Amino acid sequence: MQITCPNCGKDIQLIGSVAIKKEFGLGPNAVEQRRKNGTFPEPVLDLTNRLLWLRQDVEDAMAHETETKIIEFVSELERSLGKLPEDERAKARELLAKQLDGGT
Repeated sequence: MQITCPNCGKDIQLIGSVAIKKEFGLGPNAVEQRRKNGTFPEPVLDLTNRLLWLRQDVEDAMAHETETKIIEFVSELERSLGKLPEDERAKARELLAKQLDGGT
């Protein structure tokens, strides 16, 4: 949904619960839990039976969530590699780098 700001004339992209579910796979309970955790923006409009958010705020929150998951995964991988002896750790990193480069 798009509206035009009455003050500056710029387009404002809004997104509702149905689109959030469709685009990000988050139902109402998942959105509410993230709001409680402070990892999801508050709606900018509450139309009693319909909440609307700024699309960019939702996209930013979801990008941050994805980045956080990746950082946690990489940290866990580093902890796992740290349990190997140094020579095996170096070999594991080398094999991982090859896999990430497409196996070449």
